[in-house]
Amino acid sequence: MNQEELLSGSGGLAGIQEILSGQSSRRQLRNEAQRMLQPGYRAGPFHLTRAKYKPGRKLLAYFNFLVRDGTGQASQPVHLAVAWQKKLNGNGQTDQWRQLQEEANQAGLMPVQCELWRDNPNQGFKLQVWPFDPEFPQLVRLGNPSHLAELFASFGIPVI
Repeated sequence: MNQEELLSGSGGLAGIQEILSGQSSRRQLRNEAQRMLQPGYRAGPFHLTRAKYKPGRKLLAYFNFLVRDGTGQASQPVHLAVAWQKKLNGNGQTDQWRQLQEEANQAGLMPVQCELWRDNPNQGFKLQVWPFDPEFPQLVRLGNPSHLAELFASFGIPVI
């Protein structure tokens, strides 16, 4: 059964589970997530934390995974959102997205990542790594501790 049939719901619960947990699907996700990491880092096992299915339109899944460096040292969990859709636009990168990624990098929010998003229109899915969300661009700033300190100070809230 192909992905379009699975997203239509004709595969039932078993079809959705195949996309989320099937060996082939997980291998594709791991390969794409690995390309989003800096050289020398390896993605660990993926843990599904949440899934949302909108029949006939898309399936959203949220994973987290640890990343190990060359010495085996593990990072903090990396949070990954994956969306499978029937119609996925091609490369949706914009200058604003690149600026957000650069801002996240400068704020130290990308310790193991070299990319915060990746589209794979051939396979019908896209990936986003925290703190990237094109619908909520302020998330990058809210992930920056110095920005949060300034924000709290502007409201008269002391930061300890």
